[in-house]
Amino acid sequence: MGGPTRRGFLGGLLLGVGALFAACRGAIAPPAADGDVVDRSPVSAAIDEKIRNPPALALEPPDSSFTNPNPIFIPPQTIFRRWRVNTVESHTTVDLHSWRLTIDGMIERPRTLDYAQVLAEPYHRQASDLHCVEGWGFTDIDWEGILLSTILDTAGVTREATHVNFFTFPGIYSDSLTLDQARLPDTMLAYRANGEPLKEQHGYPLRLVVPTMYGYKSVKWLDRIEVVRGRHLGYWEQRGWRPDPWIR
Repeated sequence: MGGPTRRGFLGGLLLGVGALFAACRGAIAPPAADGDVVDRSPVSAAIDEKIRNPPALALEPPDSSFTNPNPIFIPPQTIFRRWRVNTVESHTTVDLHSWRLTIDGMIERPRTLDYAQVLAEPYHRQASDLHCVEGWGFTDIDWEGILLSTILDTAGVTREATHVNFFTFPGIYSDSLTLDQARLPDTMLAYRANGEPLKEQHGYPLRLVVPTMYGYKSVKWLDRIEVVRGRHLGYWEQRGWRPDPWIR
């Protein structure tokens, strides 16, 4: 009568496994996904603390160096939306005196632009959303920059070309679009967001913006655009993600 029954033993075992699963579930982050994604260290308490006490937003241009900061960015419109800082690069250094945007490949007029020349390109402004496959999003970002179609038209794309590749100056991340996707009316190169120069953690000095696709297509820290024939699989496509992640 005093010994454990078989039913009682099984019940206790199930309770123990359930508690272990709950503890592990809180410690294991979901798989990385979005266009620049890796840092998942903050826990819910830290996120909630950021919402209650958001950091001050700097209004001056970013510093000349950046090392994987706190992965929580509170946009100026509201503290109730969370714009994650997701990146696969561990360190980026921005020096506008040496930074250049190279446009080459299957084009008639290869170009290399410094930052002043980028700013002198035909100006484009739009409000569009940024959505991540992780489930978060940020609506009505006020982007300023250049339509990618303008850059391609100026370069003179050859008839044999089919795709456009995008590379970053940290040299780790890359991605691609078809020419049709690159020429969509809201695919652009942005150097300002929400009335300020891009923050370095968001791609300063120049980033790709592809509102019709999930965020991993919007390449940050852009320094080379290459027009090619054939598909280049980018950083996340090489790891199993879709090359054409349309938002539906």
